[in-house]
Amino acid sequence: MDLDKKEEVPTFKEYGNVWLETYVRQVRRASTYRRYREVLTNYGYPDLGSLPVDKIKRGEVRDILLKIMAKGLSKSSVSLAKDCISGVLSHAMDGELITTNPTIGLTKHLQIQRNKVEHVDPLNRQEVTLLLETCLKLYPEYYPFFLTAFRTGMRLGELLALQWGDIDFNGKFIQVERSYKLKQTTPTKTGKSRRVDD
Repeated sequence: MDLDKKEEVPTFKEYGNVWLETYVRQVRRASTYRRYREVLTNYGYPDLGSLPVDKIKRGEVRDILLKIMAKGLSKSSVSLAKDCISGVLSHAMDGELITTNPTIGLTKHLQIQRNKVEHVDPLNRQEVTLLLETCLKLYPEYYPFFLTAFRTGMRLGELLALQWGDIDFNGKFIQVERSYKLKQTTPTKTGKSRRVDD
């Protein structure tokens, strides 16, 4: 056995799969795991997949991001791709396979910021009343759902995961404990329970 032979460094795709399975799948929601895997499959693996993680250069990641921008995708999509690639490389740093992450500061350098949230124009009181009256007339079984949505401002997944025990009729509040997405009930988006007053 040759003791001088260095252990082979994994490719970006190999280590990307390690990151997804040992980190993302364990600490993030299933929907986040699927989205990250899709982003890496579509944007990271085609150009970086066969490269050892210690051979990836900043310019290669930059070119991927510029290619995504050239397709007309949003700045948020570009930032997400950068975050996924950076996640793999940060994990490689933690595993002492590389000493620096070449993606650090790249979106700032390319002046790629996530799209700012546009102004939201919610329904006014008259529009809410009309919608609820119409719902009561045409789909009365959905009326409690929409009334609860308008009265509390809860997220869709939180409304779908609501259980009778979450409602305190005497105290006139709802305890938001969980969310529902992609056929799975999970903790709330923030991971914290909160009280919503009526």
